[in-house]
Amino acid sequence: MLLAHMWLLAGAIMRPALRPPSCSSAARCASLLSCATAAVEEAVDDDAPPLLRVLRAGGLDAAQAQEVYERRPPGKLPGAVRQELLLEWVQRELLCSREPARLTYVLLRREPKLLLAGGRIPRLRETHAALRGALWRLKPERLGFVLAHNPELLLLDPERVRSTASWLGGRLGYSDQLLGEVLAAAPRLLAGDPEAMEERLAWLDEQLGIGEVGRLQRVVRLAPLVLLLSLEKTLRPRVAFVRALGVDDTLLANLIVRSPRLLHSPEAALAARVDWLTDNKIVEKEGGGIASFLARQPDFFALSPAQCAKRLDTLEALGLSRAAALRAVRDEPGILSQPEEQLKLRAAFFFEVLSGTVAQLEQVPHMFTCELAKHALLRHAFCLSTGRQLEPTALMVKGNAQFCTEVAGCSEDELREFEKEGKHLQFYAGAWL
Repeated sequence: MLLAHMWLLAGAIMRPALRPPSCSSAARCASLLSCATAAVEEAVDDDAPPLLRVLRAGGLDAAQAQEVYERRPPGKLPGAVRQELLLEWVQRELLCSREPARLTYVLLRREPKLLLAGGRIPRLRETHAALRGALWRLKPERLGFVLAHNPELLLLDPERVRSTASWLGGRLGYSDQLLGEVLAAAPRLLAGDPEAMEERLAWLDEQLGIGEVGRLQRVVRLAPLVLLLSLEKTLRPRVAFVRALGVDDTLLANLIVRSPRLLHSPEAALAARVDWLTDNKIVEKEGGGIASFLARQPDFFALSPAQCAKRLDTLEALGLSRAAALRAVRDEPGILSQPEEQLKLRAAFFFEVLSGTVAQLEQVPHMFTCELAKHALLRHAFCLSTGRQLEPTALMVKGNAQFCTEVAGCSEDELREFEKEGKHLQFYAGAWL
């Protein structure tokens, strides 16, 4: 009997919170935590405060429980029974986690004021329900994780949660689906002040000229934190950095719409991207070269130096020399945002179908960025169907007008009719494609 009792006691101490191994007497256990609390009596000093015992029974280790206890808000806290009920609700209903003790520690460490809510669980349930409604895109376990790391949301008035979500959706013209995506990506928006968020939206409109609803929708959808960041410390300095590269207002707005996260990217990260261009001699630091490059590659700030370097590696793996790969990126900046498989596909078409060489491919880097079906495939099929034999570089001359008059010896109408009838696609049916 003694051994059995010791085994049960050890299980209560070692298991995570709220799942005591035995709770046979409802009279002995006022809540699910009561048995666990009794089980850790011997593991905690006799003089330990009741809250500390509750935290230990909730599965927190000694150091975690002590840290949360020391961060408790001043004044009188709800009693031990209410704290037990609070932790029971947190771990069973709020967190929905396989690691309830760890997330309980994260939750209470980040927001000790929740320890005052032991007597207000119905109110917490109301706020939790409002948050579930606004963050409906998140599964229960993910929602619990998010709330553990953003516990200030649980202290919001439930009506404020609903009204803020409604304001955001109406102000930006989002569908329920889009609003759900934005809030799931940045739940802290629900704690934002609509007046302050409106100030940032007005700034985007007045200073950057992107007040058009569709453009604003994109910026906030891809970089929702822009509505919470400081204008003086973050947003304006980022814009100043980009302007210093020589971009005008129109290009600046386009860059932000295409890569909204540049508004809150660390300035050092933005500088590293620019340094990659200049260090590799793709552009010169002076003379407007950077701005010209950005105009042709407005997605550049969405790419990391590592991603850019990987594209160069891919070009080299396809046979281009390092110098030729750099020239290709300089002449066709869109290469940097092309998926690796697309670069390989286009090179394979050039080598295997057009019978081109590496030296010829280096002369026509737009092979990597052109619309393949409307350019190389169309022209190749058209020439073969009419008995014309052309060099791969001739097929890739830029502009249909020049191709038709100077290379193929046909009219643009003939080429358009060939395309309209889908003959180029029929030509490749069952073949290379």
